[in-house]
Amino acid sequence: MDGDGELVGLDVDRAQLALFIRANLITVIGAVIGLLVLSATIVRSAWFVLDAVAVAGVVVSLLVARRWLDGNRTGRALTLLAVADFVVAIVTTAITPVILPVTTLVVVLPVIVILPFLGRRRLLATSVSAIAAAVVLTVVAAAHVVHGPQELAPAWLKHALVIVFVPVVTGLILLNAWRSHLGLVTRSAELRRSRSRIVVAADRARSQIERDLHDGAQQRLTAVAIRLGLVQRLIERDPVRASALLSELDGELHETIAELRDLAHGIYPPLLGQRGLVEALAAAARRSPVSTTVAATDVGRYRADVETAIYFCCLEAMQNATKHAAANEIRVNLDSRKGELAFSVTDDGVGFDPTSTISGTGLAHMADRLGAAGGTLTVRSASGDGTTVHGRVEIDAVPGL
Repeated sequence: MDGDGELVGLDVDRAQLALFIRANLITVIGAVIGLLVLSATIVRSAWFVLDAVAVAGVVVSLLVARRWLDGNRTGRALTLLAVADFVVAIVTTAITPVILPVTTLVVVLPVIVILPFLGRRRLLATSVSAIAAAVVLTVVAAAHVVHGPQELAPAWLKHALVIVFVPVVTGLILLNAWRSHLGLVTRSAELRRSRSRIVVAADRARSQIERDLHDGAQQRLTAVAIRLGLVQRLIERDPVRASALLSELDGELHETIAELRDLAHGIYPPLLGQRGLVEALAAAARRSPVSTTVAATDVGRYRADVETAIYFCCLEAMQNATKHAAANEIRVNLDSRKGELAFSVTDDGVGFDPTSTISGTGLAHMADRLGAAGGTLTVRSASGDGTTVHGRVEIDAVPGL
């Protein structure tokens, strides 16, 4: 849980990425100030002002990326970070080729930053882009297309730029490597706890099914069997009463079948396997006592474990909104884009304060379900402002059943 009203399930990397962005902001703002001071004092060159403007663009990019990160648009935020770093590295190298050792590290940095968040294809694309940017840096430095700033700068300043900024950028890379290590340790510990919770939950679910069968359908069927024996004895002596009892038993059997169907639906809804997520959630929305709408964008069929995890997470969120949030309206959104299947369940209920509320078993089970399918869960809420449950799962390039 962090301080901005967000309860994080397995999405631990996002919190570490936010820390990295803050550290990067401090470094880049320092670079902007340094470049402006240099252009005004030691090296009076408009090129340094242009370089400061380019680096200032990274500041804007970092702020936008943080905002996108808070809005669960992690992929877009990471892409912006990579592009901004590549552009500023090329511009800076063109103006001061001596800084090539620093800008080479700047080009490598995005690949390490986004490593925990990318699938195989995106990682390959980012790595190829970083290599291409490094080649461009080398060509630009060798061509020395901009004359003036480097020639005007004293030798000690050229060395100082490299001596100061190489350790700084290296420190950022090491910070991110440490961030990745901490994320790995946290996920490993969470995985162990999740496995334990899954075993306990499975045992509890089996016990609950056994109790439901024993207290419900089994008792009904036992009563039906006893009354069938009575009907058998009455057929010859009192056929009218036997016929009436058979009519009653027919109703009992229909009720028992309906009870078994409801129980089976709670275990795995047939409609989910037959027609997919959208129709299964739409059917659940129609059964909800609260007005519930389901919207979907480019959602097809996916692996059974992905569909099941998202279905039951949405169902749990809808039930929580109905039971605990006093909601009047629930909105369910499904979205499949760029190799990711995402969902959100938003209600207009009373909400809660994540900083003072302990995560319940329902949220833990949702995070476990989604984590088992390779996804992450985020819950946002504020007292009096409703709750949004957001989850995402990376999907195969070709969705399938």
